[in-house]
Amino acid sequence: MKRYSVVGLIFFLLFNIFSFGAFAATATQDILMDAKFKLGKSVTDSSLGEVVNSWGSHKVVPPLSYMWYELPSVANVVFYESYGPSDPEGFLLFNENDEVIYKGPGSISKLKINVSGVKKVAIYNKETNFSRTVSFFRLWVTDDDLTPPPAPKNLQVTPLNASASLSWDPSAAADLAGYNVYQNGVKINTSLVVNNRTTAASLANNTTYTFKVTAVDKSGNESSPSNEVSINFDTLPPAAPISLTAVTGSLPGTVDLTWKANSEADLAGYNLYQDGVKVNSAPLTTNSYQVSGIQANTSYTFTVTAVDTSGNESVHSESVVYFSRIAPAKPTHLVAVEGNAKVDLSWNAVDNATGYNVKRSTKSGGPYTTVADNIYGNIYTDSDVINGTTYFYVVTALNKTVESEPSNEVSATPQVSSTPTLVVSIAEEKVKVGQEFTSNIALKNVKNIYAEDFTLNYSTFAA
Repeated sequence: MKRYSVVGLIFFLLFNIFSFGAFAATATQDILMDAKFKLGKSVTDSSLGEVVNSWGSHKVVPPLSYMWYELPSVANVVFYESYGPSDPEGFLLFNENDEVIYKGPGSISKLKINVSGVKKVAIYNKETNFSRTVSFFRLWVTDDDLTPPPAPKNLQVTPLNASASLSWDPSAAADLAGYNVYQNGVKINTSLVVNNRTTAASLANNTTYTFKVTAVDKSGNESSPSNEVSINFDTLPPAAPISLTAVTGSLPGTVDLTWKANSEADLAGYNLYQDGVKVNSAPLTTNSYQVSGIQANTSYTFTVTAVDTSGNESVHSESVVYFSRIAPAKPTHLVAVEGNAKVDLSWNAVDNATGYNVKRSTKSGGPYTTVADNIYGNIYTDSDVINGTTYFYVVTALNKTVESEPSNEVSATPQVSSTPTLVVSIAEEKVKVGQEFTSNIALKNVKNIYAEDFTLNYSTFAA
């Protein structure tokens, strides 16, 4: 608070009791207060407790009368403390233009008010039939600035890691000295905060904190508090994501990444790292992502972290390594040979192929179903077929997870074999050289042919 050499004024009025008739009046009367006063440094100076009485114990304020005192100069603030007057209607404070700037009640006990620009103080009685008795009253006057600045507005609190960032709209007070910051009702700054922002440190996890801010002027007056903001502070990071996988993307030069979604209620999203560098500028809100710009024959390492709404980031997931392989050439000269409930397939081997996929359809051009996955070698027998049904086949080559274009298409219709067969049956278990024997000869899988229609040629040889 500012100090001045002459800033205080005290009134103590003890008025004599006069009869009602002596003061009967029909017009407003102005009665100048006759009082002595002691000068002091400020209203907080205990020396201002002394007052001087010049009239005795009581005084009467007639109807329609004002008992007033004019201050030596305009005062910025007036404090009024009273054990009376108990009977007059109240008191008025006037500015230097004789305009009423404050109206006080008549029965007051230790009321304190702040009013600026006071020039005249008056006790008044507007009753028309009765005079009012004044007991004693004390008035303190100072030109110290006791008007607080406006309260700060729009306090914002942003949680950080074990701390919180506070900001608010600057106060418009011309004599602003700074701000006080209160955390859970306790001031946390040892000196005034000179900017409209600060940081609250050493905050604990999962704890509710309430903040508010006040403005303080150069006279030490403190404003009412700003809006109050409560936060539940969280520095506990989410769990690391799990089950990260990487597969060749649906578009050229891409890789598709997926992982199991986290279950935290305050989860904000995920950060994806490629070779240790974060890929995303804002947290990813889904548990999948397609990375582009993948180069052939290049190895990439990926990890994922989870981020909560307080900005806490988990440790990295287990890394997954993706090697961008070149697709192998497609197989050529695919051949199909049908048999009884089977189709035999063969094709030319492909350099750098780690395996082959055999695909089948009952319609030329597909769609095809894979009937053999990542088989070794360049031959395959499809035994899961039905005689009389025509099947269409293609084969693709694999380089680990990278698949080639399909081979040429072939077709085959499996069926029971119709190749003519000559069956010779000999009754004897052993036959010697020169020994005669009888043999049954049968020709199978032929139609409309008889024994006389064919000739059997044979030769003899020593066994």
